[in-house]
Amino acid sequence: MKNNLKYWKEDLLINEEQIAYEINNKSGVYIFVCLINKKMYVGSSINLKRRLKTHLAVHSKELRSNIKLKNDKIKYGIKNFGFGILEYINTKDRKEIFYLEQKYLDELFKESKDLIYNISKDAIVTFATYNKGKGKLRSRKGENNPMFGRIGKLNPQFGVLPTNSIRVGLFDSLDNLIKEFKTKKEAYTELKKDTKDFNRLIEHKTILKIDGQLCYFKIKNNPNNIPPTKSIGRDKKAINVYDKNNNLLYNFESITETALKLNIPKSSIQRCQKSESLFKEKYFFKLASKDK
Repeated sequence: MKNNLKYWKEDLLINEEQIAYEINNKSGVYIFVCLINKKMYVGSSINLKRRLKTHLAVHSKELRSNIKLKNDKIKYGIKNFGFGILEYINTKDRKEIFYLEQKYLDELFKESKDLIYNISKDAIVTFATYNKGKGKLRSRKGENNPMFGRIGKLNPQFGVLPTNSIRVGLFDSLDNLIKEFKTKKEAYTELKKDTKDFNRLIEHKTILKIDGQLCYFKIKNNPNNIPPTKSIGRDKKAINVYDKNNNLLYNFESITETALKLNIPKSSIQRCQKSESLFKEKYFFKLASKDK
């Protein structure tokens, strides 16, 4: 490796701006070296500045298949790596750049086989993989895309609103709007819940007690009138409500609806229904299916 035009072994993160300035808009073959174990990675790019940023990111998607290099970046830290330019080349032809990279790979595998991060000693394999990926992208453009021409209800994304356009309402037990949120994020941030938990609250219309009031969240805007996904579970069992003299008072579609309409916690309804006990000397709760 005697052809180095430029090499940086100081802290790359501190000197990133200076290095990026020097290699901006340049193509060529580079080397990325661990200063602790002396292992090397040889690569090439039509955009060396962008490739430098890729290497400085520990969990880079572009290099995620190179486990050894990734693990050593985590183990030793980026500050213990050096970056060098083996040769600049004045072209944007990827094939030509890969052939130049191959020249250095051949030399490296011949001299220091045990000190190499590169998975393959054949740069052309990398080039073929790159072209295959580009071919796949091309084959899915325009009329070749399986979604081409599928608009309106024919499109699988029909009715799916982007997260930042979904308005959420907080309602009381009588379905009166208490508060409206412009986005789901605004709602779950105020509630101090994570996204998964909040989506579950909406899907199951979970009853919450906020400031002493029973309430629930519901998606407000549904411009295409798409029916909401029905959750399947115990909560979908219809409930009959009786007074203490066993006279039928109400019939509700679910425990959730019962809790909302009567302003009673779901847990209390479930407990009284299972034990067949009277709630506060006022109500009996029975499953409608078992009550015929």
